[in-house]
Amino acid sequence: MNSLSNKFTSHKKINWLYISLALCVSLLPAIFTYVFIYYGMNDHIQNFTPTFWNDQITYWHEALTFKTVGFNGGYYATDEHIPAIRFFHFGAHGPAYAVLFGLLGSVVGWNYYTPILINIAFLTIGIGLYILITKPTIQQLLWLGGILVTFAPILNYTSLISQESFHQAAAMVFAAIFYHLLTGPKQCSPAFKGLSLLFILSMAYFRFTWGLLFFPFFALLSPHTRIHQFLSLLLSIFCIGGIYFFSQISSVIWTNHIIYLMVEAFKRSFSEGIHLIMTIFANNWIFLFQDKSFLKSGAVLQTLGLIFILMFYLINNRKPEIEKPNYFSKNELLFHLFTLGTIFFFVFILYIAAGGERILGASMLLSLLIMIKRKQYQGVAFILVINILLFPMLLNQIKTLWSLNTRVPPQTIRELSTEIQEVIQYQPNAENSWCNTLLVSLDNYSEKVLAVPGGIGVSFLMPGRLNQIEKPLKSHYIMLNVEKLSRIKREYPMNLTPLIQLEDGTMIYKNHDAGCERYNTLEPIIEKNIIIR
Repeated sequence: MNSLSNKFTSHKKINWLYISLALCVSLLPAIFTYVFIYYGMNDHIQNFTPTFWNDQITYWHEALTFKTVGFNGGYYATDEHIPAIRFFHFGAHGPAYAVLFGLLGSVVGWNYYTPILINIAFLTIGIGLYILITKPTIQQLLWLGGILVTFAPILNYTSLISQESFHQAAAMVFAAIFYHLLTGPKQCSPAFKGLSLLFILSMAYFRFTWGLLFFPFFALLSPHTRIHQFLSLLLSIFCIGGIYFFSQISSVIWTNHIIYLMVEAFKRSFSEGIHLIMTIFANNWIFLFQDKSFLKSGAVLQTLGLIFILMFYLINNRKPEIEKPNYFSKNELLFHLFTLGTIFFFVFILYIAAGGERILGASMLLSLLIMIKRKQYQGVAFILVINILLFPMLLNQIKTLWSLNTRVPPQTIRELSTEIQEVIQYQPNAENSWCNTLLVSLDNYSEKVLAVPGGIGVSFLMPGRLNQIEKPLKSHYIMLNVEKLSRIKREYPMNLTPLIQLEDGTMIYKNHDAGCERYNTLEPIIEKNIIIR
């Protein structure tokens, strides 16, 4: 009886050292962010305001609106273009991120820094799920920790409001999924496969490039016959096409997006479209040699380096007589080359290298984490060395971005918000969502937007595109510089009443052409100055 009891106790013995190390590794990005903000920059996260970079402002305010009124807010439109499905009112990024963070904000509250905490939580959960699903050894945990605490695409965004930390967390889950699919797809349960497919579908809606994983997913699960592989290819194309179609009709047309510009160029002439592609490609390569920080170009060069390493192994791929644990199978090499190569292509042809590290970072993480679990440390070591060399520049970059996002104190925005709410309030019974929409010029898309109450959609005008917008303007409120408005009104007469004048000369107007009079009883407050420090 005693021997049986001892056997049971030893079988259930908990490895506290391993658990402690796994927990520490999971928390590394959070620990780094906390230590660097509080001690490296002698600051506090509560001083953060997302005033630098338009995307941050959009993410924050869209989530605020969903938290406040759900899908019933105003429009986040570009040049007053709205989604084909009128139910969705959010901008070019689609509704997914606003809905997710708005729901979480309803639970934990919503402050200027809240999305940072949520992103770090997602990142920690992603690392934890990777460890839980793949069960790496202590040595592999150390390699993982080395990547997490030096990788610029991770650390550069943990102190910002961005989708990147969320997608990097997703990359870690994808790494766990594809590790099992690459090493033993037949051992994966139907539930595992079903949940994996659902996860790819969900993440592809958040970011379309995740849909590329449909190709290896279905290929790895299909029998290795030509007909089955062809059917898996068709199924992948169908899934990607469906996701892309739904994302297009549920989000705003971004008139400055490269794909939109390419389509318009090809409509005009084939030669003009080809010329635009070649120009983008050339400009992206020029950027690599002009990036003085080396962080953005570094991510591109790291991806290229990984691709060359993998190609070397593919060319020299010979299966050993006794298969070693760190052997690169042909399927693994093709998987890594496909995921990294297609993303690299999209960055250089359909995106900009200046923002390429945002997309490339998640794809590199996906490959690196699979390599760590497979003990294929050659590529991991290459990335780690580059990370260490770039680390001092990374710290300077984080400091610079943090200073730009703390230049406007939170109290200043709160005071501004109090003043703006005197003349702009959400109208729950408005005839249409344009009655709860503020139109701003792009140069006013700043801390002023953060002061706009939740529920009011904030649309913006792209420079030089006013002549392409349907008249009259549909937004109930308009925020423009007085001089700019004077120039516009000479060409496009508008029926406006000034409500508030900001100290920098910007005015907020009520647009009578929107037809929202009976839903707004607020009196105009003319010459009421608000100080933007």
